[in-house]
Amino acid sequence: MSSRTSVVIASLALLGSATFLYLRWRPPAPVPAPQAGPSLKDQVEQSQKAMARFAALPLERFTAPEATREWFMGRIADAEIDQGPQSVPPKPGEVEAVVAESAEFFYYRFCQPEAQVYIDWRARKGYRFRSDESMEKNWQIRRDAAISLERPIRPDETLEDLYREMWPFATGQKLIPNLDLHGVRPRALLDGAGSFRVQFFVTAESNVVGMKYDPASGLDVWDGLFGGTVRRWWTWPFSLEERLRSEGKVRGARVGWIVEDEADARCAMIAIWLWDTQSQRWWLWEVKRGVGPKSTQFVLEI
Repeated sequence: MSSRTSVVIASLALLGSATFLYLRWRPPAPVPAPQAGPSLKDQVEQSQKAMARFAALPLERFTAPEATREWFMGRIADAEIDQGPQSVPPKPGEVEAVVAESAEFFYYRFCQPEAQVYIDWRARKGYRFRSDESMEKNWQIRRDAAISLERPIRPDETLEDLYREMWPFATGQKLIPNLDLHGVRPRALLDGAGSFRVQFFVTAESNVVGMKYDPASGLDVWDGLFGGTVRRWWTWPFSLEERLRSEGKVRGARVGWIVEDEADARCAMIAIWLWDTQSQRWWLWEVKRGVGPKSTQFVLEI
């Protein structure tokens, strides 16, 4: 081997070693800092701008369940039936059925003022109050009732008694003492293209969450921060967990509309329904409400 060849080989070996050491010991490339998402304030402001285009229909127009149903059913023709990656196509008649249920719920919970009328409607639909044990375990209801009503709760008072007396707090007629919490009290339904949306889904989980749309949709009417039902006083004559164990999954629907409340906030309201294969009907699971610009402290009870 010539000396020149030896030099070339030695040079290549040295270059290879240097390359290996560089690749092994070079500092890692800097990782870009994560981009901060929009703040809650920005989300709320953008949502309010998006909803400014809708016309307000005062709730005085909806003094009977028939009028409320007529408006809700009239929105089906131009409703956005979500077909995103989180959705499943509706079956024949499903849109009409779940929108009719939503209209009935909205009237009895938000349009008429009497607690007993709402209680009677719930009972007619087959719902019943949860057990005392469930309400205490999940929400310490007697403690909360004592705070709201500013008096001790007697052992003989039933959940229906407490619900009836706490109705003014849930409907926004009274503030919960010392907590600056207020109920959700809509004063208008909002009308216009894009103000009504329906989505169907299938889930195998008992923790049914709020509306999920295509992430590319951006911050608009249906995105942003939502508050859920604070306390669910009512339940069904069956167990969701048992249905999931026996059937593996349940079919659900989300019906969304826009309200304007007495604090001048325009917010999406979403009713979540689950289909029961045995009773062959939709049951109300939860209601969610968008956060308004003036306060995130609100009580949404159904």
